[in-house]
Amino acid sequence: MGEYLAQQMKNIKADIVMPVPDTGYFAALGFSRTSGILFENGFVRNHYVGRSFIKPSQNLRNLTATLKLRPIGEVVSGKEIILIDDSIVRGTTSKRLINVLKEAGAKKIHFALSCPTIIGPCYYGIDTPSKEHLIAANNSVEKIKKYLNVDSLNFLSLDNLVKACSSDNKKSDVFCVACFTGKYPTKISKSA
Repeated sequence: MGEYLAQQMKNIKADIVMPVPDTGYFAALGFSRTSGILFENGFVRNHYVGRSFIKPSQNLRNLTATLKLRPIGEVVSGKEIILIDDSIVRGTTSKRLINVLKEAGAKKIHFALSCPTIIGPCYYGIDTPSKEHLIAANNSVEKIKKYLNVDSLNFLSLDNLVKACSSDNKKSDVFCVACFTGKYPTKISKSA
């Protein structure tokens, strides 16, 4: 996925490619290898706070995002960064990470996601919030870019996701992509 993301972003130059630990690590490695841009770990991660997007209240999500990752100033200060994560759900963690990188002296931030925009909840076992709480279901990419205050915002295309995850590089029916398309493989009933 990182390789395809690098191909999509071939016109964007930066000093370093940096993952959001631990979710962006492998995509950032693939991006770095394909682009030739130096891979750096620029965050220290606290492994004991859990996932922010599943916390029951916004205050808890904000606190978790604040405690989760701290930037390494010597790595990010004065740098143009391509920051890679796996996805944006609500945007809470992403916004906080971008703010702390800027506070640590990052010159520019190009935010890249190794999946398409998530526009629908998962009804098949992934604990995602309802559609009204999904940032990409309710906002354009340009609006999300402004909200996050990044220099560019890039999502892996659905076609490239399918190519990266399919053995024959074309079969989208091998796995579910409903959260990216809004087209569910089974009928979804709305229960009260």
